[in-house]
Amino acid sequence: MLVLFSKSYLSASFNMTIQVNNLLIARISAKMRVLHIFSAMPVLLLMLFFAVTGLILNHPDWDKTRSHQQQMTVPRPAWLMHTKDWQKNHQQQGLRLLQWFDLNHDIRATRFSIEWDDFDLR
Repeated sequence: MLVLFSKSYLSASFNMTIQVNNLLIARISAKMRVLHIFSAMPVLLLMLFFAVTGLILNHPDWDKTRSHQQQMTVPRPAWLMHTKDWQKNHQQQGLRLLQWFDLNHDIRATRFSIEWDDFDLR
């Protein structure tokens, strides 16, 4: 049995297939557009975060909340002259000196360096 389809039936079914495909592509495109928008938002926020922090980290002089460095010469305390065994108890004496700076000169430090000559300790 040979079935012949008319040309109009074939073109109508072909048009229906194209319409179904176009509808499917339109639905997928709409979902992909929403996915693209909502996935790009956090990435944009992340990029802005790194841009702002990069600017701040590359310009430390813009940060006004940081403490400033200052070099000053202060007279040595009297008890320092009478300290024995500075070389052996340097940690304990260093903490004592930091407390003295805090009480007498209002100097607080987390990193510090102390320079002295042997002549100064005599």
